[in-house]
Amino acid sequence: MPPDTDLSDTQKNRLLQIHLAEFEALSNRLTYWLTLQYVPYTIAAAIVAFFVQSWDVQHYPHISSNRAWASLLMLQLLLWAVLQSTHEVLTYVVYFKECLKPQMQQLLGHDGPSYLHFERFVAKLRQKWFLRFETRFGLIAIAITAMLAACTTAIYNTLPPRLCRGSTVAWGLTNGYVLFILVGKSWDIGKLQQRAEAADPEKPVCP
Repeated sequence: MPPDTDLSDTQKNRLLQIHLAEFEALSNRLTYWLTLQYVPYTIAAAIVAFFVQSWDVQHYPHISSNRAWASLLMLQLLLWAVLQSTHEVLTYVVYFKECLKPQMQQLLGHDGPSYLHFERFVAKLRQKWFLRFETRFGLIAIAITAMLAACTTAIYNTLPPRLCRGSTVAWGLTNGYVLFILVGKSWDIGKLQQRAEAADPEKPVCP
């Protein structure tokens, strides 16, 4: 909305009510995404248990190469689900910050009270070294270690010639594609997080 738009108090109040209703509806959807974030962790724990039990104790460290490749793929798909939910959450946060909040601020007047500063508050809390490390590298370190272990196990237990077999190429291309998606999604999430932690824009940034 242009700042020079001449609106009556009644019109401003109606627009504020519309923005508040939109904020409430999107907040409910955001709550659902936050709840769904815990589901992949439970499934990942079950996959780890399945992976451990699939080892042949009598012929350690033998394991089916297809089972190892499948474990790697399932792990990446679960990580994809976590990143997707994180991307959705940050999308709502950035929309609140860059579009909805400035529109409401214009209706209230630039000298009105400030609000919706939770992300900047959280960013300050995460400046401590432990929380900063956990937020940025905690999950990714575990995921990379598990993926390397599964990939190494899969290649090691593939019959020679290991990297020239059709099944190895197929599994490698499938996992490589998912890994490409994960890297791109992680990059975009980093950009959204920077926008969420940045200073408030002076004007609404809406499509």
